[in-house]
Amino acid sequence: MPPEDAMTAHGKILSLILCSRNDNYMGNSLWRLQTMLNVTAQNAVAAGIADQVEILVSDWGSERWLSQDLHLSPTAAAMTSFIQFPAEATAAVQKDSPFSEVHPLNAAARLAKGEFIGRVDQDTIVGEEFFSKLPRLIADQAGFNTSAKHSLFFAQRRDIHTLFVSHSPAANRIAKLIRRFGRRFWVCTNQPISSDLFWITSVGIWLLHRDLWHECRGFNENYIYRNAMEVEMANRLMQKYPMINLGTYTNYAFFHLGHERVIEGKQGRKIQDAQDIIISPLNEPHALKPTELDGNLTVNGHDWGMADHHVNPIQIPPSDLEHTTIMSEWSPKDLKYSPLEMLRDAASMLIPTSVYAFKQITLISILSEGHGFAAWRTAFTQRYHPRNLKRHLRHLKMKSDHRT
Repeated sequence: MPPEDAMTAHGKILSLILCSRNDNYMGNSLWRLQTMLNVTAQNAVAAGIADQVEILVSDWGSERWLSQDLHLSPTAAAMTSFIQFPAEATAAVQKDSPFSEVHPLNAAARLAKGEFIGRVDQDTIVGEEFFSKLPRLIADQAGFNTSAKHSLFFAQRRDIHTLFVSHSPAANRIAKLIRRFGRRFWVCTNQPISSDLFWITSVGIWLLHRDLWHECRGFNENYIYRNAMEVEMANRLMQKYPMINLGTYTNYAFFHLGHERVIEGKQGRKIQDAQDIIISPLNEPHALKPTELDGNLTVNGHDWGMADHHVNPIQIPPSDLEHTTIMSEWSPKDLKYSPLEMLRDAASMLIPTSVYAFKQITLISILSEGHGFAAWRTAFTQRYHPRNLKRHLRHLKMKSDHRT
């Protein structure tokens, strides 16, 4: 279906769905969401498809609604709608989990108007390159030997370093950084995973036609803790539809705003107990354990996506936009670097990343008994993220112990 026909049928060609809460989770989560919405909207404008994209934010149990505290540009406000679930509604379905992502995401998918629905994290900026290539993708002109309507698209993300993001820089500075250095950011590949298993790594976007979301009834709503929900959903759908690496087509144009890392038990977030569908601790491809599948694509009932709550998306009233502090719109001038700014941002990105990588690789040289150079080479030739080198160390050390 050509993009203009898709827009006629459902109002939009794309719905981006995400969930969040106004609770300062893992640092300044409100700033990360605000920056994601503003920069993503501006990227859609730059690609010329802003009027064909909507963003649905499921506000999951906030004491004070996100829409009351976000400062959005007029473009972002026009594209964004909020689905609000009070705390009593969230508590009824998420049991002992303080934040079940699957329920608010399914609710957004169920209410989405877009021909295609893409799940993103609340702090992952969607890049201009994705938006510019989307019309060709959905028109089956992207070079894949399958129909977009009957395919599963997964892209890994790139990381913007935590030390750069921690100071909550202005949105246009983030936009400039992505435009100038975006393709140099680490791709979260979680090596050493086989490239065929790209879809079990950190999500940039999980994109499907709306019919597939409704056919499988979305994420498994038993997965109320962190992690593995895309993998479980993908396993079900891959019984019938092919998986496509969207990251290679879009140059991984999804940019995660780094933040302090959550550990199990911190801030109450538990990790999914789903070892039947995710890889072993060594991340060896052959250790991937298949889920018990019977050909059935659905696990949820007809009330999936909080259907019995009868909520509707709302937008921030235009009158409220008068009190926002963000600039009205960006001009091309706002996204140009002066030489001094470029040097500043390059240093703020490269120095902490390089120092951190050096520390990790030095540790590996000491502990891996001669495998330090191999780890160094792998890190830079296969795009290891520094935090994944510890995992690689365990892999190398166990192989060494086995040989001895």
